[in-house]
Amino acid sequence: MERLKKWVAAQDSESALDLKMLAVLTRAEQADSFSVLTKLYIALANESGSDLFQMTKEWQEIVYLDLEQTFWDLMGRTFGYVQDAPSLMDLLLRLLVTDFSLSVRGALPQALCCRNIRWQPLPRFS
Repeated sequence: MERLKKWVAAQDSESALDLKMLAVLTRAEQADSFSVLTKLYIALANESGSDLFQMTKEWQEIVYLDLEQTFWDLMGRTFGYVQDAPSLMDLLLRLLVTDFSLSVRGALPQALCCRNIRWQPLPRFS
């Protein structure tokens, strides 16, 4: 709660407060979408072992505090990620494949084509 108090300003909007709450929950150094997402993936890697579909403590707190939709709205604004059933693993896969596709000259390898992983490039990075 002390970290949140340090970041909150009287003129903060509701969305700014939500972002700061997400940053506190994920222990991010800054209240921005990249820092929050990075910390979630670090926690996923540290806590999950080989089960990358396990919910981390940070994600459970986000859900418990009813900030899940706020998080997905933030990912939509930042990366263009909008799905009917969003997930951290799906977002990670799309970020990695989108980044890879931007560095490949020519067509993507067949193993990464849409029919195998239901990939669509993220609009903000295409």
